[in-house]
Amino acid sequence: MLIPAYRGMIAQQSAGSQTAFRFDAVIPVPVSDERLQERGFNQAERLASYLAEHEHLTVYDILQRTRHSDKQSFKTRLARLRDTKQLFAADLDATAEMLDTLNLNALHQPLIKLLVIDDIYTTGSTANSCALALTEGIEQLAPQINAQIFILTLARS
Repeated sequence: MLIPAYRGMIAQQSAGSQTAFRFDAVIPVPVSDERLQERGFNQAERLASYLAEHEHLTVYDILQRTRHSDKQSFKTRLARLRDTKQLFAADLDATAEMLDTLNLNALHQPLIKLLVIDDIYTTGSTANSCALALTEGIEQLAPQINAQIFILTLARS
């Protein structure tokens, strides 16, 4: 399901353009240490790795959780919006490494296209929090680079 959705997204973004649309990086939404211990894996990381392997993309783990939060599925919309405020931050060292690897300055590319992967989309509060953290991190390190951030999830509730 994830790969057809991804390919549909690519087709939509490429429509009417003379160049093929391509993401510069795939970024999984991190889970808290508590949730990782409970589950034994990060489902968003697995989805991102699966997609990257099949579509020849690179995964960068540049988002960090700033704190543990209870499961979003048990909360109201308002509680989710409150709870995800500043829930994520960009790891500046990892972000700098990603920017260096992408070599954007040599390509004179002032735009970076990032694809954030998560398992489920409910209110968009996690997606918004991740996008804000990524934007702030990139702006802090390379203010000349604009980030376009896209979100792809396996499911919507």
